Amino acid sequence: MPSGRRTADSTAIGQRMREVRERAGYTVEGLARLLETTAEAVEAWEASGDKMPLEVFYCFCQYLDASPDEILYGPGGPPPRAH
Repeated sequence: MPSGRRTADSTAIGQRMREVRERAGYTVEGLARLLETTAEAVEAWEASGDKMPLEVFYCFCQYLDASPDEILYGPGGPPPRAH
């Protein structure tokens, strides 16, 4: 991997998901109800960035008004594409 290239780190993704959830004012249980899943699943996603189904990730971003880039890469967004 080229030096300085930003990648989507699963632990950081989980942390950003928790930050977005808290900023939106949801508890783990409340978000689980909204996403029609379990609190254990939400906790796993936040703790280690466990793989969230794409459909659920989409809903997470829509319901909590977060961009996928913010969740995956942080405030700086994705790395630039090589041409």
